[in-house]
Amino acid sequence: MRSTYKIRCNTSEILILLFYLVMGFPFTGFSQHTFEEWKKEQLREFQEFRNERDKEFYELLKSNWVEINAFKPRPQYDGAKPSLQPKLDKPANLIPSDERPEIPAPINELSLESARETVSIRQEHEEHLPPNEWASRPGFLNTPIDFFELSLELHYPESLKFTLPARNEEHISNVWRQLGSSDYQPVVKQFGAIRERIGLNDWGYILLLHQAGQHIYGAGSDESILFTWFMMTREGFITKVGYDQNGVYLLIASEAQFFGTRYFTINNQKYYALDLNNGQVVPSSIFTYEGNHPDTGTILDLNLQATPRLQKSLMKRSLHFTYGDTTYNIPVHINRNVIAFYELYPLTEFNIYFKASTAPETQADLYTPLARAVEGKTETEAVNMILRFVQTAFQYKTDREQFGREKYFFPEETLYYPYSDCEDRAVLFTRLVKDILGLEVIGIKYPRHLATAVKFTNPPKGDYVMHHGETYTVSDPTYYNANIGMTMPQMRKYKPEIVTF
Repeated sequence: MRSTYKIRCNTSEILILLFYLVMGFPFTGFSQHTFEEWKKEQLREFQEFRNERDKEFYELLKSNWVEINAFKPRPQYDGAKPSLQPKLDKPANLIPSDERPEIPAPINELSLESARETVSIRQEHEEHLPPNEWASRPGFLNTPIDFFELSLELHYPESLKFTLPARNEEHISNVWRQLGSSDYQPVVKQFGAIRERIGLNDWGYILLLHQAGQHIYGAGSDESILFTWFMMTREGFITKVGYDQNGVYLLIASEAQFFGTRYFTINNQKYYALDLNNGQVVPSSIFTYEGNHPDTGTILDLNLQATPRLQKSLMKRSLHFTYGDTTYNIPVHINRNVIAFYELYPLTEFNIYFKASTAPETQADLYTPLARAVEGKTETEAVNMILRFVQTAFQYKTDREQFGREKYFFPEETLYYPYSDCEDRAVLFTRLVKDILGLEVIGIKYPRHLATAVKFTNPPKGDYVMHHGETYTVSDPTYYNANIGMTMPQMRKYKPEIVTF
């Protein structure tokens, strides 16, 4: 008679038993109690082996710390920008091109009807995230997150909470060990879902993680920085933390430069020290570790391909300009929460701003009337009209006069703030010409000034630059009342640097 035995083992237990059978280790002499203790120990060791990369990184954190010196922040401009906006007393006569291709309608596939519909629904629209599947999970806590007035909720395991007893390598490595052994995967998934839902780029993701960390561990805390570091590492970003006696600092490797930000060079890689805790001063030297987690390899990308879908808080502003004998009045709505998001953006390379998209409400309000105004005109007339709008609809002040520091604007910021200067206007003009007219634009950078140049189907007479064998006509959005093809007199002696994007 054949006997039947029921064996109940989970996957980890089966793998452990198979491992020992293959290796030929004996099992004799084990009591039931001894076997259970042995099984727990082997399971613990097996789980560590399963997370070998985390264990390897933990060992690195225990011993590979060095003191490194920071490099001074690099400025974008050599010298101060003009304090007064250069002006012509009255608009010059536009010199037409030899041929006169008309701008078709609709312009650059812009649907005016759909734009009006976007305006009508924008104030009722609000982002809603789906119910959180971890809301009732045992051992999980929850915290509300206010992210630019968008109400979010995060559910996280209680084991994710920690306190940093002191700023040193031992305690920071122990933080990694605790976070790495917690049930962090559901948290990673929640952040990923939120990021996708509201359309955050890499920088927005850092802000989201840090905001969540402040809700869990306290505003301005070392723990919120360490939490952000851990989560960024889990997502594969090349990032580090450093410390001194005054604080813990998040270091990030970036494709684009951060101007006005101290950085550290480790193994030929630049790491920028991020100011996440409201004016935290980065010291001239810190302690950090050499090497990186084996699973990291992603460099921070500051490109902003879409405006984040944040809670609507709209401000209305009317913009006026005159072209020829006609005065135009354009009311626009700007989302204050998008402006607040941009306020926290690092000062970076011009091409990031030139490539940035504009929000749907901005396109609906601004693109529609400008598209109507240039419909049926030649390229030169259409570009000149948009140029006049950007030159004259905004008051001029340098960033240092307005903010006490350099600050470059994304397109919506030029519409929002009372003043703007050269690079802000160049970015807005570029966006309008590319999106409405479909023409190619490049930036032209002088020692203390930024302007633009446009590639026309038939280049008009006037000043121009050559780029890759093509003619780009100078179009300066800061030179008040100047037409296309006119360079500021004080910039004529310089050969500009081409800014592509």
